[in-house]
Amino acid sequence: MPSDTLATSTEKLAVNMQNMLKVQEQQGERLERLESRDGEMWRKVTGYAITAVISIVVGFVFAQIGM
Repeated sequence: MPSDTLATSTEKLAVNMQNMLKVQEQQGERLERLESRDGEMWRKVTGYAITAVISIVVGFVFAQIGM
């Protein structure tokens, strides 16, 4: 009887470990998405800033030319 209990307990432990691994993998994926979101936002802000600077320079050049 104790052997059956040990086998059952070991099986339950293995199932719990598998479930914990799945949850940990899901959390890792969510963390990656959250971390990359900040990077994407920074790239967008940088792109907008560069576009604004270029627009100002082009506007200034056209103003100097008289267009």
